[in-house]
Amino acid sequence: MDLEEPGLTAPLLVPARAAADEAGGSGDGDGAGAGAGAADAPLQQQREGRRRGAHWLAIAVILTTDMVGIGTLGLPADFARLGWLPALACLALFIAGGVYSGSVYQRLALRVPRAVVFDEIGSEAMGKLGRALVFGTIYLGILTEPCIFHLMTVESLRQALSHIDLSRPAAHAIVVALILPLAQVHHLEDVAWVAIFGTAAMILAIGIVVAKLAATYLAASAAGAAGAAALAAAAAAASAPGAPLLPQPSAAWLRRPPRALAAVAAPGGAAPAAGRAATEWVASGSFYAAMVGVVDIAFSFGGQINWMRYITDIGDRSKFSRAVTLTEAIMGSLYLLTGVVGYAALGKDMDVRSPISSVLPFDGWMAAANAGVFLHCLVAYQVMVNVWSSSLLHIASSRSGSASTESGSGGASGAGGGAHDGGARRRLVWLCVTCGCVAFSTAAVWAFPFFSEMMGIIASLGDIMSMFGLPCIFAVRLLKLGRAETALCWALAALAVALSGAGLVSSAQQLAEALGGGGGGVRR
Repeated sequence: MDLEEPGLTAPLLVPARAAADEAGGSGDGDGAGAGAGAADAPLQQQREGRRRGAHWLAIAVILTTDMVGIGTLGLPADFARLGWLPALACLALFIAGGVYSGSVYQRLALRVPRAVVFDEIGSEAMGKLGRALVFGTIYLGILTEPCIFHLMTVESLRQALSHIDLSRPAAHAIVVALILPLAQVHHLEDVAWVAIFGTAAMILAIGIVVAKLAATYLAASAAGAAGAAALAAAAAAASAPGAPLLPQPSAAWLRRPPRALAAVAAPGGAAPAAGRAATEWVASGSFYAAMVGVVDIAFSFGGQINWMRYITDIGDRSKFSRAVTLTEAIMGSLYLLTGVVGYAALGKDMDVRSPISSVLPFDGWMAAANAGVFLHCLVAYQVMVNVWSSSLLHIASSRSGSASTESGSGGASGAGGGAHDGGARRRLVWLCVTCGCVAFSTAAVWAFPFFSEMMGIIASLGDIMSMFGLPCIFAVRLLKLGRAETALCWALAALAVALSGAGLVSSAQQLAEALGGGGGGVRR
């Protein structure tokens, strides 16, 4: 059975191998010079029906829209888990690691020009072991990633409709009803225009959130001791049932403080010595809480699982690292702004298990912000269901061998009815796999509705290893590196393994604590 239909493409998987092989083989009839030129050309130039290659600036734009997402909403909580110094150090580490990772991915792609998915790089570097490492880390992370988008789609929908108090089961039902038809769109190019609006909506939502956080900080600074209690009271009033959806004309909408400021007041209702929220240079919480903050920041810089797709789309592979460097600069600036402003405004006592869009009090502006988050997450959820399903079929196809592919091509050359039946069968398989993905995500989110801990588990399973763990290991095997860079690669690989292991254990511990009544999480 031909499970992996060429039309079922995804960012990670570009199964146009047959077309590429035919293009590469056709060079034999044009002479040795033409054949050598075809072998050295970027892979996308060998495919029929695909553009000859995008400019590196265009790839930088695509990278930015792909990688900037819901991780941004957890950054203030990450600062609260870590404190100023460790959080800033983690931002610097992952920015630098991302830039270096772009260079490594570029050189690996040039070294193995026929590779279109990362497990092929692993196979070239270490044979079956390298392929197994990719499947056991990056693909495992992919299989859990739809859960975080299901969680955020449900939560942002409930927050956007907070004035009608949408129940949790109803929100899940609405999301499932929306995502299942969307998941049947096999070609991601067909929803590219929707993704653009989703990205724009996410940027607008982040802008609203950052503006409200900044105004909250300024208002708390100006209020002083006497005003802190009033700000806390205003926060409770803004979040109370029956509060108006839109701010009153005479009210300064940005200065409606979040619920978290209520925690600033001392026990017994006494006002604190100053209006600003308390922060720490190094957080005094547990090691497990701090490690969740570290891997959550890593999640914010994740997305390397899709880089092989973008490398095959760029016109000059030797310029891919430029696109990555520009993307990391943009992401680093945005993340620094969000984390610093959010932590300064809310302090160490904020709810670290919820996205910042759920912590700020509900009003018309936050309804708009959460609507933007909802649109972005719905589109991202569709993409991840596509990646999840394609990855699962890719694994199944790899296990079944090439016989299924041959039978599929034979069916295409037969009668029209047989081809139609084969297409219907593949669509039925796709429907079943996507339903399984949505059912798995729904069940996981229902059982574990904790944003920060779920991000930590996903990052520990795949994002950190795909950032600079496996690429560095494969670089040592495939590239001619100097002694200093070889030592750097081994150090980064060891760091990635240590962070992934510690992050997975810590996320599981914090998840167990939350389930035991530790508080936080999305509204049940």
